[in-house]
Amino acid sequence: MVIALLLLLSGVILSGMQLYAVAESSGPFVAIQGTITGVFGEAAGSKFFLADLHGWVVKLTLLFAFIHVLCVVLISFALGENLPLSMVIGKKLRTLERRSPANEGD
Repeated sequence: MVIALLLLLSGVILSGMQLYAVAESSGPFVAIQGTITGVFGEAAGSKFFLADLHGWVVKLTLLFAFIHVLCVVLISFALGENLPLSMVIGKKLRTLERRSPANEGD
């Protein structure tokens, strides 16, 4: 899921930079605009196509982020532990509780 989110974020960035190059004739992709149009056709050079593509990639990224957060919450409840806190501190709290000296005598 994280890899999918990173790839989608890369798609958002690249499509946004390309849209900026076409719509404003500015940005780092202006120099390769002719090459992109030659490889992918005239539709790829259209700012309307790029705006639609960018919008859909953004919506898909938000959907994946929502699903990711929802799954983290559901699994946190199912396992009975605070997974977001474990991600922040880098240790699972249930593992720490089992290893604590107070529990060793039981």
